[in-house]
Amino acid sequence: MNEISGKPKTTTEIEPVNDGILIVGEKSFLGSQLREILASCGIKINDLQGFNYIFQLGDFEKIEFFLKKATGASAKFLLILNEDVDTKLSKKAEEAVEKFIQAQKLNAKIIKLSGFAGEEIEAVKKILKIAFSHTSQKTFSLTGPGTFWEKSKKSQGAVAKKRFIFWGILSALLLFLLTFPITFILANIFLGTVNLKNAREAVFSSKFEEGKREALSAQEHFTSAENGFGQIVPVFYLLGREEQVREIENWFKIGQDLGGATRHLVEVGQEGQKLARLILGQAEGRIDELLARVAADVSLVEGELALIEARTVKKPPVLDKNLEQIGSLRKNLVKFKNLLGVAPWVLGLGEKRTYLVLFQNNFELRPGGGFIGTIGFLTFTDGKLDLQVEDVYTADGQLRGHVEPPKPIKNYLGQIHWYLRDSNWEPDFPTNARQAAWFLEKELGIRPDGVIAVDLAFVKKILALTGPVDLGDYQEKISSENLFLKAQIYSQEGFFPGSTQKKDFLSSLTHALFTKLAMENRQPAVSWLGMGKTIEEAAQEKHLFVFLKNELAQKLVSEQGLGGEVKNVKCPAPNGKCLDDYLMIVEANLGVNKSNYFVKREIKKETEFENDGIRSKIVLVYENTSPVNISFGGVYKNYLRILLPASSILEKIKIDRQELDLAREIDKTTAFGKIATGFLVEVPAGNKKEVEVLYKIPLDSSWEEFTYQFLVQKQPGTENDPFGLQIFASGWRVLETNFPVAKSGTLSYNGDLSVDRFFKIRLTRGPL
Repeated sequence: MNEISGKPKTTTEIEPVNDGILIVGEKSFLGSQLREILASCGIKINDLQGFNYIFQLGDFEKIEFFLKKATGASAKFLLILNEDVDTKLSKKAEEAVEKFIQAQKLNAKIIKLSGFAGEEIEAVKKILKIAFSHTSQKTFSLTGPGTFWEKSKKSQGAVAKKRFIFWGILSALLLFLLTFPITFILANIFLGTVNLKNAREAVFSSKFEEGKREALSAQEHFTSAENGFGQIVPVFYLLGREEQVREIENWFKIGQDLGGATRHLVEVGQEGQKLARLILGQAEGRIDELLARVAADVSLVEGELALIEARTVKKPPVLDKNLEQIGSLRKNLVKFKNLLGVAPWVLGLGEKRTYLVLFQNNFELRPGGGFIGTIGFLTFTDGKLDLQVEDVYTADGQLRGHVEPPKPIKNYLGQIHWYLRDSNWEPDFPTNARQAAWFLEKELGIRPDGVIAVDLAFVKKILALTGPVDLGDYQEKISSENLFLKAQIYSQEGFFPGSTQKKDFLSSLTHALFTKLAMENRQPAVSWLGMGKTIEEAAQEKHLFVFLKNELAQKLVSEQGLGGEVKNVKCPAPNGKCLDDYLMIVEANLGVNKSNYFVKREIKKETEFENDGIRSKIVLVYENTSPVNISFGGVYKNYLRILLPASSILEKIKIDRQELDLAREIDKTTAFGKIATGFLVEVPAGNKKEVEVLYKIPLDSSWEEFTYQFLVQKQPGTENDPFGLQIFASGWRVLETNFPVAKSGTLSYNGDLSVDRFFKIRLTRGPL
């Protein structure tokens, strides 16, 4: 073979190569180059039957095995080490070879390489020259222009530094190009969401200009986010994410639409505020034109919200808080739009309207809400509001002739005539409103277009919304906390029929409230949206009622919960198999005092299902916390009526476990499709009283499945009394309920009667 170039440290002589060669670690790049060069020279490679040379470049853990192979075959052994990659195995291999050399067991050489990165063929030539030369040198250190896996330290540092700078700049640029659109999009989404939140809060607080600015900013941010997303849409298409593109683009549209709807809602709020100022006489303008603009804007916002609801099949997580109120807001806008349709009639556009206002003191409780001590005349002339307050005794003093009162008024109150002040004798407000309007016409010759009833709890809610009001004539600040006591002092203490003190106090209070509601220091004193919520809450809790002679207007009023009707339950079951249950506790304080301020009540109902019907027990617990010597407290003289289903059978009534004679001691009548059972219950100051009423409702024994419905209605004027319901359904299996079950084994509800409560249970025969 041809001579191989190279310059070992000692004089060498090239020997001929006739036999085979064994290469250990030939899978490395250097090993493969060594094999290729030797094979091209016609030398046998890795023939275990005959070899004179062993080149070991790897598999150092097997060094002992190959050293023995070399010894047994009298072969020349060459250990080739990469100095640039120092490992424990290579060190051990070097130590093992040195031991064999020292023991003169074989002809071995150690070749240490460094600096041959990219110069592997040159390294192979030098290795072969050493292998096939006669030299006594045992260890060789060869240095090339670079390392096998790295450059020499000097050149490596310079090259690496340049490469690092280049790749660093390139990576930073790529990272910036990739992340900037995403960062830009996320930042705009975040800012847009914050803007929407701020806009919503501003609108609900009547800070309309701030709300408009925030809504506009929200639109701009979501538009910017959409434009930014357009730059990276191709990436989504490359990844096959077309559906996600449509979904994300829809989210941006929702954000923009929310901003637009909020801006238009601001306009509704501003116009509504102006409308209120026009009505209250704080501004000038055409109410009819403003009503038309408000109606148009409400329709626009309602349509925008409907579009947003249609888009939100899948809600964007970042907009979830802004979307959760859309459903209820849209419903309220629809209600408001419907009310705007009858507003011209209600506001007296073209014809003056007069409404009788009943101020009911619910601390002297009556079936319709409270004793009517004061009345008012609310008039609208072309939209302009005026309220005049009058003592009810002034009107009652002008009644001519005799009107027979309900028997309890005659028997327990001692009134031989019936007057406007006692006209709210029924728990059904439309009935009371008609009766009050009848009395007003008989007493003062006024035929009202409607009747409105409010109690102290309603006024208290308004004061909680507006904050305290100053009564200059009385040098007093009236708040929700001191309302009753101040009203008692200025309207009841030392009162006699014909005096004006009640009228004067309520006139001053209502005037102060209207002033507060209109404008205060050129800023709205309260949120009109908050006012709407307060009115809705007062209606649900039976502290505010409205009755209008216009049938369409009254229908809309009733739909808002302002009607105050005694209701009936309708069967929803397709097979008509329903058992309807009903309860209403109706009280009338006939003690000529305000003891209801001190009276607490708790209502419980236990119902047991039997094979042929249900048997129920109602338990009423009264506690009169009134001090004995207080002027407006005392005995709670309560004419109590229990309204039950017409199909019910009264079984027992007990007062403190003493059973009443159903034939002689109770009044049994029918009213509003119900059975009414009335009797007197007196609770002395500082005492308790318990009333039990037991009744049964028959059930068709052939029914295998049916729906039980129970409606319990709150009496007007009462507070949030505790209410508990327990149903024992032995022999029946419950399929469905509309209320959470609080106790296993029975159906149990523990809550209050802040509003009417409706319970529905679907049952089938079988174990619970």
